[in-house]
Amino acid sequence: CGRAAAGRPFPISSPAVFRGKLQGGHFLKKEISCGAVIARQTENGREILLIRHVNGGHWAFPKGHMEGNETESETALREIREETGIDVSQAAGGYAFSYKRVNPEEKNNYFVDIYKFILDFVDNDVKVQPEEVEGFKIATLEEIRAFAKEGIFFLSGNNYVGSIIPMQVIM
Repeated sequence: CGRAAAGRPFPISSPAVFRGKLQGGHFLKKEISCGAVIARQTENGREILLIRHVNGGHWAFPKGHMEGNETESETALREIREETGIDVSQAAGGYAFSYKRVNPEEKNNYFVDIYKFILDFVDNDVKVQPEEVEGFKIATLEEIRAFAKEGIFFLSGNNYVGSIIPMQVIM
């Protein structure tokens, strides 16, 4: 925890590397998902890259579950690259915040780490992963808020804009 990776402007691991619940004297590691707010600054203000998932058709930030021995930040970097084709490893930014996703109906609870990266990119830089992503949009904060009101902007299956996701993190 806290080790720095060569050439990366952010810590290799978030502050919450090991999270779990004490059961029978042992900590059980919980499933962790990692994603990112990818932003660019334009003359009209900050714009955010959203992806539209094949499953459900909702708009969200790129994210996914940890694989193997990945750290949280390695997961975020991989998922961003897989789902959008963008390499943010040298971008300004890093770990932003974490939350626990609770979904009693699905019995599918897990932690989500959110990173934020700011970089210059153009629409042609985005190459979506067709198996998981049906499209992308460069959105303003107002558009994200409108999607949230319509119930089509989600993070981990729940509409969290303005509650769990602090607006200052998005913008």
